[in-house]
Amino acid sequence: MVRKNTSRVICNLCWLLAAAFTPGVARAQGYVPEWLYHVEFGAEDQQVGVAFGDDGPPAGPKDLAAGPDGTLYLADRVNHCVKAFDAAGRLLMRTERDLLRVNHAAILPSDDVPVMHAEPLFNVNAIAVEQATGSVYALWSASLNLLSKFAADGSHLWTINTFEALPRGLGSAGLPSVAPGGNVCLGRGRRSLAVLDGADGRFHGVLEGNYCTETGRTYSVMRVAPGDLYGSRVVVRNTQGLPMADYILQPVPPQFSLFAGVELGGRGTLDAHDYMYRVARAKSPVPLPLSPTLTAYTDIVVTRYSPAGVPVAHLRFPGLPFDIPRGVAVDPAGNLYRLAFDATGMNVIRYRLLPGPFAGLQTLHELPSLALEGTPHVPLRTLAESARLPVQWDPKQGVAVVGASEDGESATEVARFRPGREGTVMHRGHLWVPDSVGPKLGVVLKRDPSARIAFVERRQETTVGRAPRRDVRLAGSG
Repeated sequence: MVRKNTSRVICNLCWLLAAAFTPGVARAQGYVPEWLYHVEFGAEDQQVGVAFGDDGPPAGPKDLAAGPDGTLYLADRVNHCVKAFDAAGRLLMRTERDLLRVNHAAILPSDDVPVMHAEPLFNVNAIAVEQATGSVYALWSASLNLLSKFAADGSHLWTINTFEALPRGLGSAGLPSVAPGGNVCLGRGRRSLAVLDGADGRFHGVLEGNYCTETGRTYSVMRVAPGDLYGSRVVVRNTQGLPMADYILQPVPPQFSLFAGVELGGRGTLDAHDYMYRVARAKSPVPLPLSPTLTAYTDIVVTRYSPAGVPVAHLRFPGLPFDIPRGVAVDPAGNLYRLAFDATGMNVIRYRLLPGPFAGLQTLHELPSLALEGTPHVPLRTLAESARLPVQWDPKQGVAVVGASEDGESATEVARFRPGREGTVMHRGHLWVPDSVGPKLGVVLKRDPSARIAFVERRQETTVGRAPRRDVRLAGSG
């Protein structure tokens, strides 16, 4: 028989409350989520494009970038443009609809005057923003070989064909990033960067690294061992190629890890203070049904590391219905911006970084949330996992038992939930419960001021010590 005992939940609750109200912790550096605005789906300038095909996943935004003043730049692949919205959701800029570029296959034989033709910004796949001026770089076309630069008002400045503008042998195309002086770096192959002049796109030379920054850094991320999705070595250099830092990213303690289901090791970026952000994708434990035609399957996991490689923040966000490789934008101050979708459009959520002293590790797990029967609901399975409790469905009684293992004997029962009772709802194959049941499972479930974001926060008070230097065996690019 299963024994009903809540002592474990009470202990969990006491630990969480103590962490939340330890003196000094509330003022310590950490992230606070805030819902900013909603953008509807559509083809208008103020909207964002989405397309549903007969086969394959739906298509939507492909990339995002953040400016220092809360401006969010979006690669609107369906509407063939890049758009910029301010922190209140007002449209600031839309890139030109058609670009005039040279048609190299139609040169007049008489006077060698190039023929220009109009072309939409087709398949815009990656963007980068110059923080000082607001200029935008976009990598696009079916082969991702066209790089365009736009002014802050969206006017087209130049477009180059990277197959022709760059020397041969630099490898395949990668993400654009911005270097000092408005120059642009384009990842080409394994840890090499082609540097292009921001004024006209002319090739300058090659730097070692995966990405460059406006603060004069280039950095490389390398796997420490084959198959290790989390352990990476980071090498930071200046634009002259001189090393500035060389460290190994330390692991998140297992009891705080949100890496469950991670499929890809992810991409990285640096903020203006040389903090490293690693973004990984994970399979969602509960696919989030946004509408009859839109379901989110992929979670985003972000880990922030100090310049010594120590994890100081570890966050997980619920699913994305589109393939957005980076998934999260980081502004120079370290604020995070993410996209959340619903049946009618896109929500922009900012994770604001509060100032304060370093106080250990913050973990923040944002749960999927739906308004069901007029009340905010979260998936029971995800809520229970936050308390590290198993959930088992009892088909005979038609209830979900939290705390029971598959054999129903080796774990302590904490609670039972039956669809239709106490606000519990079965919605598209998953059991959802009111967010008010969190304390019943020993979880302090918090919400942002708009009551749209539900999350669980934990903190590790003691700083993780820096591991001693050791030799590493590299196994390719991170």
